[in-house]
Amino acid sequence: MKPVSVAVVEDREQYRQAMKRLFAQKTDIFCAGIFGSAEEALEAIPNLIVPDIILMDIDLPGISGTEAVEILQQTAPQIEIMMLTIFEDNDSVFQSLRAGATGYILKTSPPEEIYEYIMDLSRGGSPMSDGIARKVIRFFQKSPVERPFSTLIPEEDYTLTHREEEIIQFLVKGYRYKEIAERLFLATETVRKHIHNIYRKLQVHTRAEAMIKLQKPS
Repeated sequence: MKPVSVAVVEDREQYRQAMKRLFAQKTDIFCAGIFGSAEEALEAIPNLIVPDIILMDIDLPGISGTEAVEILQQTAPQIEIMMLTIFEDNDSVFQSLRAGATGYILKTSPPEEIYEYIMDLSRGGSPMSDGIARKVIRFFQKSPVERPFSTLIPEEDYTLTHREEEIIQFLVKGYRYKEIAERLFLATETVRKHIHNIYRKLQVHTRAEAMIKLQKPS
């Protein structure tokens, strides 16, 4: 299996160096490029490099991380983008997810945890730091008028099996595939196949899209 290629878009030199050190310690990921601004990244991606994953800061000089995600969704939709930021406010979280980010983690996460998030994303997951996952859960517990955005999908019969319904409950709570497997006494690969079927039935590609699709007026 080839290593996962990762690009980093981050304006702080100290953090860029920390990411370089993390990648240097691993054999299953490698650094495809490190950029100090969204403008630099957009010049190189996808014209010069096409990484598997981009770690994207939000608060960048010039074009913001969220704006860069929207642009990359048009120019390189196959690339997975994970926000790596200090921002935990609802607006930042949901704007990034709506723009097309497939993960949202905090810079305060330990390096090994960031590594695990990268590998989870490369295997089809949508990693979120625990605090972020809780915000998403609380979002779904609110009434529609209280939610940060109002794109409500009418209730539909998605014909999910009982097992798929069990898995998606864990999915929206931010559980990783391995954790879901442990909870349900299944193989991780079995969980992965169920999630693939869930996404196919819902006609979505990411955890965030699935959560939005499953919104129902309360």
